[in-house]
Amino acid sequence: KQVFAEQLSKENNPAEPKDRSQQLEVEHYKADGSTIWIGMNTTFTRDETGKITGLQGVSRDISERKKAEFALQKSEEQANALIQAIPDLIFRMDKDGTYLSYKADPGELYHQTDDIIGKRLSEITPPDFASFVEEKIKLTLDSGITQDFEYEMDISSKGIQFYEARMAPLGNNEVIAIVRNVTSRKSAESLII
Repeated sequence: KQVFAEQLSKENNPAEPKDRSQQLEVEHYKADGSTIWIGMNTTFTRDETGKITGLQGVSRDISERKKAEFALQKSEEQANALIQAIPDLIFRMDKDGTYLSYKADPGELYHQTDDIIGKRLSEITPPDFASFVEEKIKLTLDSGITQDFEYEMDISSKGIQFYEARMAPLGNNEVIAIVRNVTSRKSAESLII
C-alpha cells in the first residue's frame, strides 16, 4: 500500500516519467508461519490518455538470494570484528607497494596521518625501507609463499621501534601484511643478555 501511495503521489510531478516502474523486495509470511522473500517489479497500466487504469507486476521468490546476502553480511561482520580484535597492524598493498587499505593507529605509522590509502611506500617511508618492503612484496607474489621478516623503524612519536611482519599473497597482484610491534620484547631480551 505504501509503495502504491508513493507512486500515486508522483503522478502530479511532471518530471516523473509516466512509464516508470517500481522494484521492491518484501518478506512475505506464508500461512504456515514461515517466510519467503519476494522480489517485485510493478508499473501502472494506462489508457490512451495516460490515466491510470491498473497496476501490473511480476514477482518471484528471491529467498535463496536473500539468504546468501544475509550470510555474506554476517560473514563480513565477523571478519571485521576479527580484524578489529587483532592488536597488530594490518596493511593491504598492491604489487607496486601502494597502500590499498590498512588497520593501524596513525601514531604507529612512520607517516603519521590517516591518508596513506593510494600512496606508495616510496612516497611516505624512507627509501631503504621502501625498497626492502617492495622486495618482500615481489618475493611474496613471485613465490606465492608467506614471508616472515623483521625490521626496525624510527617512529617520530616513539623513537626506534622493532617489528615482526608476515606478508601473504592476496590474489596475483596484492599482499596482506600483519605487523607486530615487538619493541617491548626486544627491550626485555636485551636486559636478560
